[in-house]
Amino acid sequence: LNVSSHTVLDGFTIQEGQADLQPGSLNSIGAGLYLLDANPQLANLIVQDNHAFYEGGGMYLIRSNPICNQIQLLNNTAGYYGAALRLGSSNPTFTNIKVIGNQIAGESSYSEAAAIYSSESKPTFINALYTKNVSTSGSFYKCYGEESATFINTVVVDNGSNPVSIQSTQGNTRFFNSIIWGTSHFPAQSTEATSSMIEGFTTNDLRGNINSQYITPNMVFESTDPNVAGYLVPKLNGLIVNKGTADLQVIRDLDGAVIPMPATDLAGNPRIIDQRMDLGPFENQQIASPLPQMLYVKKGSTGSGVSWEDSMGELAD
Repeated sequence: LNVSSHTVLDGFTIQEGQADLQPGSLNSIGAGLYLLDANPQLANLIVQDNHAFYEGGGMYLIRSNPICNQIQLLNNTAGYYGAALRLGSSNPTFTNIKVIGNQIAGESSYSEAAAIYSSESKPTFINALYTKNVSTSGSFYKCYGEESATFINTVVVDNGSNPVSIQSTQGNTRFFNSIIWGTSHFPAQSTEATSSMIEGFTTNDLRGNINSQYITPNMVFESTDPNVAGYLVPKLNGLIVNKGTADLQVIRDLDGAVIPMPATDLAGNPRIIDQRMDLGPFENQQIASPLPQMLYVKKGSTGSGVSWEDSMGELAD
């Protein structure tokens, strides 16, 4: 098909695709959606339950720069790389994306990056949720080459027994206003974080990052259960409310252009409710009250600290 920037794919479910031939064939990659030299507009898509023998179970993009909004990559599998998304020399923008339950089926040392495997690409992800993705060698993101990704208002949490791995051989992976738990490999020399809370970052710094030491997801979210209201919504008066980047002009792509922020969060609710945006893809829709002069702290608690009954569990520096 001749696919241009005027081509729109909107409101479809793409499921149960099988690219199950041996590597070296196009029928081993991109089981759900395969784009080659194509820049369409993709919106309101559910890409689920697809399997690629080699890589790119959900989506495979080669030399393609689509604009994507409201995309769900669910329960896709691949034998080796990028069960949800495989990128090669592509610079897509994903706004409002859920990457959930994807799995690398192989068990070799070459089987990695259940969510995103990227080479020579500069993707941007805004309002993004990554959870329950599983691989034997890192469940989240891996990049080869000099380019890398920008993650804005992203949460990475609860990705199975194998910890999250963020790897970049030469490029610089960047996070703004994001929360990441479960990191096993987080190279400081190729990772840049601004106004974020990332496991392994244990000091508050001049870039607005929050000390993650002694903090657990239950302490900062209203709920960590996807079946309960308030799932991954920042806890009112918590550590990640109103802690987003104060100056949105600092959020730029790898070419230096300002990245415009959407007016709504991943749930479609207004983005900035009080002063500054919250961390992660969801915005608490209430206005935080001033913290009391006295904070109540009790080991094992997960509250906001406003009373003994609602004690905080720990105090970070």
